Amino acid sequence: LRYYQKESIDAVLANEGQNSLVVAATGSGKSIMISGLVREILTLAPSFNILILQHRKELVEQNYDKFTKLCPELLLKSGIYSASVGIKDVNKQILFAQIQSVHNRTDFFPTIHYCIVDEVHRIKREDAGIYRNCIASLRARNPKMGLCGMTATPFRMSTGVLTEGKDPLFPEITYEVGMRELIEKGYLAPLVSKFAVNQADLSQVAIRKGEYVLSDMENAISPLTEAACDEICSLGNERKHWLLFTSGVKSAHEFASALVRRGIKAE
Repeated sequence: LRYYQKESIDAVLANEGQNSLVVAATGSGKSIMISGLVREILTLAPSFNILILQHRKELVEQNYDKFTKLCPELLLKSGIYSASVGIKDVNKQILFAQIQSVHNRTDFFPTIHYCIVDEVHRIKREDAGIYRNCIASLRARNPKMGLCGMTATPFRMSTGVLTEGKDPLFPEITYEVGMRELIEKGYLAPLVSKFAVNQADLSQVAIRKGEYVLSDMENAISPLTEAACDEICSLGNERKHWLLFTSGVKSAHEFASALVRRGIKAE
């Protein structure tokens, strides 16, 4: 484990009896941190049943794959429960599950002693939602169940920081490692920003439930497509591969077509 991965696990274990929140920048290896935490928990409490929750099929597969590589000795004790993956293991001590598949089926599983939630910023701050209901159901069976959440962004656009508000699930951040530190230590590639010459006018873009309205955003970006692609081709002319984030599917098609017209393979 890298030093910060070890420190995060130590901090969670030292926070026994409290809900733990680990904040680690994208690319820090949260899958490895989850695997290491599971291994350490079972070293201390070999009989514990552990549930790892994710919201996407890809995360279930990624986290399980990393776990089997880091902890091959625990392979036979681990499994997946996800309708999207097409696997529904039940009698496993370590279960990587998709929240949509298990939130109303907690009675199907053995009593859970520790729950880890990946991308925990998806949990609503208020007392609602499938994550909250799932955790409440698990704790109804075992009030002493430990809980650890991991995320790169400990807030929701609509409601704010996870550690604030009325009766927050996580009273404080247990451990945090940021992008700047990981870049300085050589664990992440350094980022070099270029301020775009052409800027979108977002004054007419509405906000709904804390998020920009997609159709408004696409309308604001669309007039800049050609000028933006000229900038992209200029700034990226020495790069082999580019990755573009656009404001939506329509915008993605517009940018791809504009790049193709410039001789760039973007189909």
